[in-house]
Amino acid sequence: MTERPQRFALAVAGLVATVCLAAGCGGDGGDQLPPAQNENRGGPRASKDCNDLVQLALSSLQPEQFGTLDTSGPLTLLDGWKADCQSTETARIAEQMVGKETKRLVDHDLLLRIIGDQFSDQDAAHVRNVIQMQKSAEFAANRAEGDLERIVQVFQYVVRNVQLLEEDDPLAGLGAFEALVLGEGSARDRAWVFVDLLRQLRVDAVVLRPAGAAEGSPFLVGVLLDGKCYLFDTRLGWPVPSPEDDGSQPFVTRPATLAELRAEGELLDRFDLPDAPYPLADADLDDVDVLVAVTSSLLAPRLAGVHAILTGTTVVDSFDSPEGDLGYPNLLTRLTDNAPWKPEKLAIWEYPERKSVQTLDDMAADRRSAVLARRDQFTTKLRSGGSLLVGRLQQLRGEFDTTDLEPGAVANLSAVRDSNQQTSDAHREAARDALFWSGLCTLATGDRLAAENTLRGYVDRHPAGRYVPTARLHLAEGYVSRGGAERAAAELAAIAEDTPGRDGLALLAARWQAKTGSESGETPSEPTPEPEETKETESADDPA
Repeated sequence: MTERPQRFALAVAGLVATVCLAAGCGGDGGDQLPPAQNENRGGPRASKDCNDLVQLALSSLQPEQFGTLDTSGPLTLLDGWKADCQSTETARIAEQMVGKETKRLVDHDLLLRIIGDQFSDQDAAHVRNVIQMQKSAEFAANRAEGDLERIVQVFQYVVRNVQLLEEDDPLAGLGAFEALVLGEGSARDRAWVFVDLLRQLRVDAVVLRPAGAAEGSPFLVGVLLDGKCYLFDTRLGWPVPSPEDDGSQPFVTRPATLAELRAEGELLDRFDLPDAPYPLADADLDDVDVLVAVTSSLLAPRLAGVHAILTGTTVVDSFDSPEGDLGYPNLLTRLTDNAPWKPEKLAIWEYPERKSVQTLDDMAADRRSAVLARRDQFTTKLRSGGSLLVGRLQQLRGEFDTTDLEPGAVANLSAVRDSNQQTSDAHREAARDALFWSGLCTLATGDRLAAENTLRGYVDRHPAGRYVPTARLHLAEGYVSRGGAERAAAELAAIAEDTPGRDGLALLAARWQAKTGSESGETPSEPTPEPEETKETESADDPA
């Protein structure tokens, strides 16, 4: 999307070559250096062993191999691979990746985690996370025609797949991967997911706060594209509307830039509600702190070799650096060149790292109990063989159809929905979630009326269900797409007043109602009844 992919690929190619000479990632070792020049013990045979070692480690780091929130992994394999298979040249290059710029940006504790020699649980989770994020980002943006449209589509993907939680909710702040998979997170979690997804598309984004504001203060996400910084609010679930946005379209398709915000002086006033004034004014962003959403694992040189191998098989960004002598646009350069702020405004956003290093043991007992209950719901195996975790991961990646090798999202979620398997509270809750995500699968494949039928069934059958607000939002979007703005607004009005994210939904309803009078519109089609054989039947003891 910028010059980054080409120049970045050249630098990575060099590192891939260095690593592959040592690790044998190109095949059986037959093309490696002669034993006298190869630092691997035992020459070509050891190269094949190294290749097998790292491939085994990476295969165990796939998202499906992890229970949600489980960061245990093949760390011994990775440490052994690093010790025995990486060449001196790889180590020398890696050492250059932590220099004065990194040390200027990070605090002492973060620096220690960056330069640590051994792989950690956090690193294992990081590799799992970026593999999932890459596949999700590709799916989220696959229908866009231009760079800005891709960014907007990824934002909408985040809003539709990560339902808003209050910051103090027990399930908030578990991590970007967890927020995406569980389908719930705070405004900061949404921002973290958004930035991580964009990173896999080679697009840089930052968190913008009024200068000097404390962590937890209102913020916007700024996305850098072609020398401009486009603005998004993850709490409302809205791009900041550009000055040209007149409300005639159901949704904002062209976000405002930071420069436009500073020039206009009233763009954020559009987010005011009668009983809830927007917490930021345009003038608050005349001077901003520019927060970089990274973790120690992303900046750790020990991940450079893993990154090189991942990049050699698919474009997965699992490593970055603020340093300036690596032969490609480094993180600091990308975030300051042609940006509307000075380099000294950059700082590390503390939220991702702080949340990445937390463990279940760090949590209060009531929060730990909520997290474990949610994890059990995702990881419990059903007698039918269905898996909510696998089905959800596939749904997020757009892998809907069954192949010769494995069932797709539709089949996995259908197996979880089987009422005969609802033998525990975890199973029953999993079945409810599977019903909702089945609707999203159908929606993504283009059968909106069938999807609306499933989502309506979820709302009617489980009025207190976890994802009812997002289900109603999807239903409302269907109505407004067929000219039923009034009915769409009524659907949003049915969402409880105390629902997190209610402000964003109220603004959306007001936007739709404002355009109702100027359009005749067609009467929205009604969903067709769901066939009897596919209806969700409830267990007699299902409390919902």
